Amino acid sequence: PVIAERSMYWNNGTGKAGHDTIGVKQTRYNCYLAEGCTNYGFETFVLICNPNPEENNIQVTYMTPAGYIPHDNFNMAPNTRCTINVNEVLGPTDVSIQVTGNRPISAERAMYWNSRGGGHDSIGHLSNFL
Repeated sequence: PVIAERSMYWNNGTGKAGHDTIGVKQTRYNCYLAEGCTNYGFETFVLICNPNPEENNIQVTYMTPAGYIPHDNFNMAPNTRCTINVNEVLGPTDVSIQVTGNRPISAERAMYWNSRGGGHDSIGHLSNFL
């Protein structure tokens, strides 16, 4: 058996800051990420992993108070990870996010605030069902 977590630590200018999340037990075709925000000084990032030996077509959908906003689909190379800066895509809003692959994926949502004085991370909910 293996126990895994993802921890991040950084110097926020006044000392150390950090966040942590549990590891993913198994990859799935869908990942639902709640509680994102790109307003009020928050920064939100989506980190997607394609752990497959084949290319993976990724679809990201942002769920905002104004409705669903699709991100352009893109292909991820085998065994790679990518990061989406949600602030650059959406501008200021509250957001939940769905990530779907044509092959199993894992994804997480990282948020920072107060000039990166604090942070939070979540693997979200992984599912094979839409």
